[in-house]
Amino acid sequence: NSTFTTKHSTPPGQVKNVKIKSATDSLVTITWDKLNESDIKHYVIYRNNVKITTTNKTEYSDSTLQSGTTYFYQISGYDLDQNEGQKSSSLFAKLLTKDTSAPTISNIVVTKGDAASISWQTSEKSTYLLDWGKTQSMINKANSSNTSTAHKVVLTSLEKLNTYYFKITACDEKKNCASSSVQQFFFGADN
Repeated sequence: NSTFTTKHSTPPGQVKNVKIKSATDSLVTITWDKLNESDIKHYVIYRNNVKITTTNKTEYSDSTLQSGTTYFYQISGYDLDQNEGQKSSSLFAKLLTKDTSAPTISNIVVTKGDAASISWQTSEKSTYLLDWGKTQSMINKANSSNTSTAHKVVLTSLEKLNTYYFKITACDEKKNCASSSVQQFFFGADN
């Protein structure tokens, strides 16, 4: 009595509905519909016509990419009998260009009254650090980790008849930072 198993030669169907789930400047995640065949071993991932990996999931994240570059992906099913199905239609994924530009600081305005307020704008959402003081060593600090393009700091308890110095540093969400030049204002007796 002997038993034997025959392998079938019918490949899996074509993978459909390949989509971009998310893309950044260094990562793309793609998804696709699960094949209905019960003998699927894994899916084969191709990038630019080169097999890069296999997975048994219907999602793949590719992190070995270059910012600002376009890649194309195809997926195929691979069954237990080592039959590979037809590759999916090509999916083109263009990665975002990496942000390396610091925000621009502009429209710096000092308004004086019982206190002094310093307001400014940034060219993109940014956090800030305001160094200030009566000397150019500016030992006082005011900061915010909230991102915005319109910023304002109110300085209280200032001594009258003194010159105050300040410098603004703004950082965007990608940690690109820029600083203003050292500015000054006079806090007089009658503001």
